[in-house]
Amino acid sequence: MNDGESYEVPSIEFVVVSDIAAYTLYRADDGKMRTMILPLVTMSGVEPLPAEI
Repeated sequence: MNDGESYEVPSIEFVVVSDIAAYTLYRADDGKMRTMILPLVTMSGVEPLPAEI
Protein backbone atom coordinates (compact mmCIF):
# COMPACT_ATOMS: atom_id res chain seq x y z
CA MET A 1 0.00 0.00 0.00
CA ASN A 2 1.10 3.59 -0.48
CA ASP A 3 1.27 4.08 3.30
CA GLY A 4 3.76 1.23 3.76
CA GLU A 5 1.24 -1.31 5.07
CA SER A 6 0.98 -4.76 3.54
CA TYR A 7 -1.81 -7.31 3.67
CA GLU A 8 -1.46 -11.05 3.15
CA VAL A 9 -4.39 -12.88 1.58
CA PRO A 10 -4.02 -16.58 2.44
CA SER A 11 -6.17 -17.89 -0.43
CA ILE A 12 -8.09 -16.66 -3.47
CA GLU A 13 -11.34 -17.43 -1.63
CA PHE A 14 -10.64 -14.53 0.75
CA VAL A 15 -10.62 -11.70 -1.81
CA VAL A 16 -12.93 -10.23 -4.44
CA VAL A 17 -11.60 -7.54 -6.78
CA SER A 18 -13.81 -4.96 -8.47
CA ASP A 19 -12.84 -2.09 -10.75
CA ILE A 20 -12.16 0.21 -7.75
CA ALA A 21 -11.31 -1.95 -4.72
CA ALA A 22 -10.25 -5.30 -3.31
CA TYR A 23 -12.63 -6.67 -0.68
CA THR A 24 -10.76 -8.98 1.67
CA LEU A 25 -11.91 -11.32 4.41
CA TYR A 26 -9.74 -11.86 7.48
CA ARG A 27 -9.97 -13.26 11.00
CA ALA A 28 -9.89 -10.46 13.60
CA ASP A 29 -8.28 -10.68 17.03
CA ASP A 30 -11.67 -11.56 18.56
CA GLY A 31 -11.88 -14.64 16.29
CA LYS A 32 -14.66 -13.30 14.08
CA MET A 33 -14.39 -13.01 10.31
CA ARG A 34 -14.26 -9.37 9.18
CA THR A 35 -13.98 -7.60 5.85
CA MET A 36 -11.56 -4.89 4.78
CA ILE A 37 -11.95 -2.70 1.70
CA LEU A 38 -8.64 -1.80 0.04
CA PRO A 39 -8.96 0.85 -2.71
CA LEU A 40 -6.93 -0.09 -5.79
CA VAL A 41 -5.62 3.48 -6.23
CA THR A 42 -3.76 3.16 -2.90
CA MET A 43 -1.95 -0.05 -3.91
CA SER A 44 1.64 0.34 -4.98
CA GLY A 45 2.04 -3.30 -6.01
CA VAL A 46 0.71 -6.84 -5.84
CA GLU A 47 3.01 -9.83 -5.57
CA PRO A 48 2.41 -13.56 -5.20
CA LEU A 49 3.58 -15.30 -2.04
CA PRO A 50 5.59 -18.51 -2.20
CA ALA A 51 3.46 -21.63 -1.84
CA GLU A 52 3.71 -23.47 1.48
CA ILE A 53 4.83 -27.07 1.18
